[in-house]
Amino acid sequence: MKHILVSGMLNIETTAEVNSFPVEYQPIDYKFFGVSSAPSGVGLNIALALTALGDSVSLLSVCGNDISGNVIKESLVNQGINTDLILPILEETPQSVVLYDKNGRRRIICDLKNAQDIKYDINIFKAQAEKCDCVCLCNINFSRDMLAVAKSIGKPIVTDVHVISSLNDEYNSDFM
Repeated sequence: MKHILVSGMLNIETTAEVNSFPVEYQPIDYKFFGVSSAPSGVGLNIALALTALGDSVSLLSVCGNDISGNVIKESLVNQGINTDLILPILEETPQSVVLYDKNGRRRIICDLKNAQDIKYDINIFKAQAEKCDCVCLCNINFSRDMLAVAKSIGKPIVTDVHVISSLNDEYNSDFM
C-alpha cells in the first residue's frame, strides 16, 4: 500500500438527459430519473480510485463554505476519505452540468467559480507531501505551485491533465 497525496478539483455535477443535440427549445421536459446530482471532480475521482485500489490517500482541495461543499465532504467521509485538507476558501463550490443523449454524446458546462484564482496553502502541501510516497497533482491552478515544491523534496509527481488540446498546450505545459 502506498501513501499518495492527491491535489485536484472537487465539484457538484448535475447530469441531465436530453432528447438530442442540438437541444430543441421547449418550456419543460419531464425526465423521470433523467436528472441526477452528485459529488464529482477529477480530484475526487482519483482519490476514490486509489482508495479502492488499497492505497492511503491524502486529498488536498478547496470548496466553498456552502451546502455543496458540505455535501462533498460528507460523501468523502462516507467513502473513507479524510476531509481535513479540503479548505473552504472559495466563494462557492464549483459545479458542472452534463447534458447527454441516448447515443452517448455529451455537453459539459463547468463553472469553476473562483478556483482558478486562489492559492492552496503551500506549507500544508509541503508538510503532507513529505509524508507521501508520491504526489498526484491535477491541472488546476491551485496545484501549479505544488509542482516545484514536490520536485524540491524529491517526490515522484503524477498528473492528470484531464483535457488537453495538444502536446504543446500552454495551460498544461507545467504539468507535462
